[in-house]
Amino acid sequence: MKYPVLKNRMDAIRPLIQEKSVLDLGCVDHDLKQLKGTWLHRELIQSARKVLGVDSLPEAVQKLKEMGFNTVCQNVEELDLHEKFDVAIAGEIIEHLNNPGRFLSAIHRHLQDQGQLILTTPNPFSIAQFFKIIKHHQIKVNTEHTTWFDPQTLQVLLKNHHFKVQKIYWLHDFKRFYWRSLFARLRPYFHDGFLIIAEKGIISS
Repeated sequence: MKYPVLKNRMDAIRPLIQEKSVLDLGCVDHDLKQLKGTWLHRELIQSARKVLGVDSLPEAVQKLKEMGFNTVCQNVEELDLHEKFDVAIAGEIIEHLNNPGRFLSAIHRHLQDQGQLILTTPNPFSIAQFFKIIKHHQIKVNTEHTTWFDPQTLQVLLKNHHFKVQKIYWLHDFKRFYWRSLFARLRPYFHDGFLIIAEKGIISS
């Protein structure tokens, strides 16, 4: 599909969160590596009016709290925050979950009317995976991933959980592996990942 391509996901996210209340789901990276480099949660804080980070890692969440970040420890599939937000951000988390549909339903409950969900996830059909199959006869899978989505299947899941897809972008780091980027330019479905922007829809009775 011919979707626009982004080098940096914040180019799409930043205009949508200006002066908004934001729910950042899965805000912690492994071993708090994000504190040493680019970290989505920090970038959100720089643009949004308010950001609440949620993660299921108790020790990491506690450390962030002690550092002054607004974070809570909860299972994102069972959110119960007693609060609604303008925008929910789900950066590279849906592929880690046991029940992605339940996750989307939880987000839906925590969004204001016409609130937006911005979701990013790796592309299972990326050129990197293609060459893994050629070279190693198998794909490379993160040991914590439970599922994969492409833009088509994720759109179906979002629709089934009362979200209206507004925009889709391919994500690609053109600074790494020039030959991969060349293939991705020729065939968009070879890009590294994708970003979906969806609006909260009405649940009909």
